[in-house]
Amino acid sequence: MAKDKTKDPSQETEKLGKLPVEELKEKYIEALQKVSSLSREDARKMLLKELDQEFDSEKAKRLAEAEEQLKTAVEDRARDILVSAMDHGATNYVA
Repeated sequence: MAKDKTKDPSQETEKLGKLPVEELKEKYIEALQKVSSLSREDARKMLLKELDQEFDSEKAKRLAEAEEQLKTAVEDRARDILVSAMDHGATNYVA
């Protein structure tokens, strides 16, 4: 019984975790070519599509976080303005 000589791409990806982005991109393209017999251009398109999806997801996550921070800041500021107005109104009423 012969062993399967193809490597699991997830194992190769784990080994590549600490490489610079460009090297990682090249290794990923090479792994895709080996595993799926894609042409270099097809592997490149697949990589770019995946990266676009990841970046879109990251952008959406960061946008949601920024919106939440802004909402909190606006609520805090509105509360401060209301407290200040009530304090000023109460001072004028008592005097």
